[in-house]
Amino acid sequence: MGLGNPGAEYENTRHNVGYLVIEELIRRVAAKVKSGNGEYLFARTRGDDQDIVLVKPLTYMNNSGEAVAAALQDFGTPIDRLLVVVDDIALQLGRLRLRPGGSAGGHNGLGSIISTLDTNFFARLRCGIGTPEPPPGELLANFVLSPFAREEQQEVRSMIKRAGDAAMSLLESGVSRTMNMFNE
Repeated sequence: MGLGNPGAEYENTRHNVGYLVIEELIRRVAAKVKSGNGEYLFARTRGDDQDIVLVKPLTYMNNSGEAVAAALQDFGTPIDRLLVVVDDIALQLGRLRLRPGGSAGGHNGLGSIISTLDTNFFARLRCGIGTPEPPPGELLANFVLSPFAREEQQEVRSMIKRAGDAAMSLLESGVSRTMNMFNE
């Protein structure tokens, strides 16, 4: 599950990094995107003896739990097979952090999922969107909903590619090994 907000006004914003990672994975596997039974888009492919379902919730970030729960139910996916990809303002731009569970850490999308699923024991891949010094006087909401600056684009592309690699590694190698390889 790659979290983000639907709509052209949110494309390529910091808060839509989860969407960007899912789009990267969809390109890699050349899967066709379809509408789900719930409020989500998905693409399905087959990996080494397992189905892979790539999902973009359409419920907006703060209600991500609704779409995640619907997709898990629709595809019969157990929570221990769930990976949620999100942005993280507390991580420097380009850094990745995979964890097998934990708190929402102030992220409303993760908070919605934890509340809806009534558990925080699912893997999450946090992708850094922060800067060493946030713009002075800018509200956090405005910052996360802003596009990346031109000088950040190369770092963002590299992070999206590495996040896609981490997601694929998780399928092949599990959480612990993937954490050792990708956490910075």
